[in-house]
Amino acid sequence: MPIRIDGTNTAANPGITGTDADTGLQFGTDEVKIVTGGTEKVKVDSAGVLSFDSGFGSVREAYGCRAWVQLDQTSTQAILGSAGVSSITDNGLGATLVNFSSDMPDTNYVVTTGANQSNNSSGNYLFSVCVQGTAVDKINVLYRPAATSDTKQDVGKLQLAIFR
Repeated sequence: MPIRIDGTNTAANPGITGTDADTGLQFGTDEVKIVTGGTEKVKVDSAGVLSFDSGFGSVREAYGCRAWVQLDQTSTQAILGSAGVSSITDNGLGATLVNFSSDMPDTNYVVTTGANQSNNSSGNYLFSVCVQGTAVDKINVLYRPAATSDTKQDVGKLQLAIFR
């Protein structure tokens, strides 16, 4: 595929293209853009901020999942799958300390949680996952089988995703 370098360097005529004249790389002041069909789709600026159009018609800053884990609290606690998590520590019944592989820039992150339904026989299908003790290098979570109870219980599958 021939590469074309064009001095126009607009979305309609990106600076570097292949055989499709309106698809390629566009260069701006301290930024690089990926253009397809004459429309900006991805941008990286000098601060390293990644922005992209995820199908909503405009390029916006992306906030990535910095870490995620699915773990089993029963018996010997174990990581079932993860990224950005170095280890977990059993902190007692229904309690787990999740250690991050790399420190977060600060504690202004968001944690979203989920869990498989409790196996208790009470018929209560509500549950609560409480986040305690957020830090840049770890987070402590508690699982409660009933949303209105302070009773903690180990659960077979607990999921966390940390966004920043």
